Amino acid sequence: MTEHDTQTQAAGRRPLRRGSRFVATVGVALAATMATTLLTATAADAGTVKPAKARTKAVATAESTRFGAAIWPVNGESYQSALARSDKNYGRMDVTRVFYPGLPAAWPGTAGVSGRHVVVSFKAVPKDVLAGKYDAALKKWFKTAPTNRDVDWIYFHEPENDIEAGAFTATDYRNAFRRIAGFAKQAKNPRLKATVNLMCWTYNKNSKRSWKDYYPGGDVVDVMAFDCYNTSAKSGKYVDPAKIYGAAIANARALGKPFGIAETGSTVVTADTGAKGRATWLDKAATYLSAQNARFVTYFDCTVGGEYRLLDKGSQTIWKKHIAKA
Repeated sequence: MTEHDTQTQAAGRRPLRRGSRFVATVGVALAATMATTLLTATAADAGTVKPAKARTKAVATAESTRFGAAIWPVNGESYQSALARSDKNYGRMDVTRVFYPGLPAAWPGTAGVSGRHVVVSFKAVPKDVLAGKYDAALKKWFKTAPTNRDVDWIYFHEPENDIEAGAFTATDYRNAFRRIAGFAKQAKNPRLKATVNLMCWTYNKNSKRSWKDYYPGGDVVDVMAFDCYNTSAKSGKYVDPAKIYGAAIANARALGKPFGIAETGSTVVTADTGAKGRATWLDKAATYLSAQNARFVTYFDCTVGGEYRLLDKGSQTIWKKHIAKA
């Protein structure tokens, strides 16, 4: 374990070594994995996906934390099948997390499959956004977005590593975000929420980063979202939730913004099947985040960067319990 990996344990994010070459390589690899998985699923569902019927259980109130998970197709399954599998494991989720590796697909796309609150991210090179290359496509996407459910949209989630690697500048990222937020406002849809999605690692002094570099401005940002992990599993620990999420939550409050947890998770420690140790940690984390009035919490039910999936019944039962509370 590198010094950087040790430092990230306190910050609560999946570890990535610093240094532009490594970050760029990992970024390309992860993007390729995501693109292959998600675009295959999107293609399979395109033109055939219909929004799910209205839910029968009560919709979470504005004061309730909505729990869900990232929907991640495996073994060639469609996105709709992946959603059904997640609902089977956890009960009908209140919110889903969707990743587009590039521009968002036309609605419904994978973001509209669930018919529920969705936290959806997409990517585009900031300079291309600022040059107006995607104006028409983005304006149409926002204009045709659902008006009967919340859509927390994220432009370029976790931009920190890309900026550190020199892929683009923080200034270009902020300005591109502001431009896109303008398109969202033009849609006059109050269910669209402009969401900045940063790593909890950014709030650790050892990261030598400042959240201010990635903040486009309070006039355009509606929600702050964070990706926070228990990375101490490698050393046999499940860290107290307050130590993982606390600093990021404090920042959102100081800004006067609601917050959500767009990614969170933990691999299992040695000798733990997940049914006891991780399940207990999940319960504590969910209880803590509910008490902090998180807008949403979506578990990273994926294998990118490690085996984070909740495959044991104990962990599934805990997550199902908190989904049912909403």
